[in-house]
Amino acid sequence: MLPRPRALSAKKAAARQEQLRRLDFRRELLSARESLALAQNHLDQVTDPEMIDCCIYQINAAQLHYQVLLKQARANSDIISRELID
Repeated sequence: MLPRPRALSAKKAAARQEQLRRLDFRRELLSARESLALAQNHLDQVTDPEMIDCCIYQINAAQLHYQVLLKQARANSDIISRELID
C-alpha cells in the first residue's frame, strides 16, 4: 500500500476546520435569534416598571448582537445558508 500524500490530508484538515467554523457561526446566529425571542417573551410577562426597563435593555442588546451576526453572514455569504439570513 502506498502512503497518502500529506498535502491531501492537510487539505482535508483545512476543509474540516472550515466546516467547523461554519457550524460554530450557525450555532451562534441561532443562539442570538433565540436570545432575542426569549428577551421579547420576558418583556411580555413582566409588570414591574424596573423589570420592563431591564427587558428593554436586554432586547436592545440582543437585537444589536443579532444584527452584527447578520452583517457578518451577509458579508461572507458562503458561511451560512440564505434561510437563516432572511
